[in-house]
Amino acid sequence: MTLNRFSHVLSYLREWRGRMFIATAVTIVATALGLAQPLVAGRIVNNISSSSPVLLPALVLVAIFLAQSALESVGRYLLERVGEQLVLAIRERFARHILGLRIEHLSTARVGDLLSQVSNDVSLLSQIPKNLVEIGTGILAVTVAAAVMCYLDPLLFVVALIVTTIAFGGASLALSRIQEAAKDKQMAVGELSSNLERAISAIRTIRIFRSEAREEAAITAGAHKAYDAGLRSAGLTALATPIIRLSTSGSFLLILLIGSVRVANGSLQLGTLVTMFLFTMYALFPLSNLFQGVISIRMALGSFERVQATLALDAEEDPALVVPAQTPPNCGSDDSSSPTLEFDHVSFAYGDRTVVKDVSFTVGYRTTTAIVGPSGAGKTTLLSLIGKFYEPTTGAIRLGGQDYRRLTMQEVRSAFAIVEQDAPVLHGTVRDNLLIGNPEATGEQLWAALEAANLKDHVSQLPGGLDAPVGDRGGAISGGERQRIAVARALLSDCPIVLLDEPTSNLDTQNEKLLVDALSALRERKSLVIIAHRLSTVISADEIIVLADGEIAAQGPHSALVNSSDLYRSLVDHDLKPSESVDLSGK
Repeated sequence: MTLNRFSHVLSYLREWRGRMFIATAVTIVATALGLAQPLVAGRIVNNISSSSPVLLPALVLVAIFLAQSALESVGRYLLERVGEQLVLAIRERFARHILGLRIEHLSTARVGDLLSQVSNDVSLLSQIPKNLVEIGTGILAVTVAAAVMCYLDPLLFVVALIVTTIAFGGASLALSRIQEAAKDKQMAVGELSSNLERAISAIRTIRIFRSEAREEAAITAGAHKAYDAGLRSAGLTALATPIIRLSTSGSFLLILLIGSVRVANGSLQLGTLVTMFLFTMYALFPLSNLFQGVISIRMALGSFERVQATLALDAEEDPALVVPAQTPPNCGSDDSSSPTLEFDHVSFAYGDRTVVKDVSFTVGYRTTTAIVGPSGAGKTTLLSLIGKFYEPTTGAIRLGGQDYRRLTMQEVRSAFAIVEQDAPVLHGTVRDNLLIGNPEATGEQLWAALEAANLKDHVSQLPGGLDAPVGDRGGAISGGERQRIAVARALLSDCPIVLLDEPTSNLDTQNEKLLVDALSALRERKSLVIIAHRLSTVISADEIIVLADGEIAAQGPHSALVNSSDLYRSLVDHDLKPSESVDLSGK
């Protein structure tokens, strides 16, 4: 499993293999220069002992040291740059993938955890390029140093080898546990972020119901889990690190003691002892960095496992499964015999539960179709099917005469604008949110859309006008203003059909009247499909579809249904107040 995750990371690095090759080559040269220093230093000591000149070897040693330092700096910069590019590439892919995920995955995902993955988890991958090269050059340095040490003095080499093998063998037992602890920590941080995001998004409700202590307990529970996992990781790392340092100190001490005895009895030159001592340093330090690099990669792979699990979730559409239509859908014809949108015996099930059963209806050009029914009747599911968030289990949906199955997601959605129940407003300005409907719209077009949506006077009085901030999730404006911004956005788009999901359900009478007037402007230009619990916005619709338990219980205009459908009359009696009766016909 670890090798599989590691191969995924390497697949990202292929894009910068040229830069990785240059950085590796530079680092190898720097490592070679470092390995040359003990030999030159040993020559200097022997020259001092024999009263030979030392100026030239000393200058060579200084030059080698400066060249090594410069090359190490260049190599480190290149590797750090590749690390940041790796993080950028994964974050870009993550963002693109999240925006294209199937709606059922997004419905069950926790926003805070996704944010934690794209920020905290991915950031841990930035050191992987540097760690990989350090591991490679560390192996090279240790191999060369060991070969030279074995050549110079086999006894001292065996002593250092035994101490190092015992130490690193014991420390390596902690590696897999460090990776699991790192993964647990990142999962706990994701839970913490999710709980915090949940609390902030519902802060008014939490405060009114005096639930701060309960939410705080949930948030701090995630913090404690992260703390406990962090302690486990720190404990394992702390256990392994002193063992490595012990091997370094032990090797130095034993080589110094044994070598000094051999120098004293004349069996070893002092210069050779200095060379062996320096080679031990140049071998053990890279070996220590190698071990730390493995720990860092293990921790990064634990985080990458979470990110990869999200990236493995299914996206909305596989282009290979779409058979392109011969002609694009035509939704802009006023020919009444050619419906703009058509449901043909459509059924849909969530797993084993069928929620839409054999539904058939058509939406004509610039007509208003209302879909009403009790809660749970399947109205919002129909809207999701129209938006191609789900595929029908049986039956067919056609747009401009073309079967949905032969149209790409972009071809289908280019025909629709939407006004949702909570009318999402993105952080930014009024202008930013309107331009979602038409990025090329001019200032005059924006003001015209606001005027049609009964919002021009209000926006013109805001500081900054079109450039007035709306706050996070539209917190700086009212619910009615958010709904009318959504209507203005739909007016700006060139989409022929507008989907409205219970647009007046959360509005007071005054804001509802303003919104209904804005919807009248929409009806003059586009076909409307309105999903509603409150019937005040739909009684003037050209066609009303009454749903019950996922099936069409009745269908027709308001005037006919009040006489022919008991269910519709019941909905009218319970949901429609005479004072709120409004007309969408625009007449």
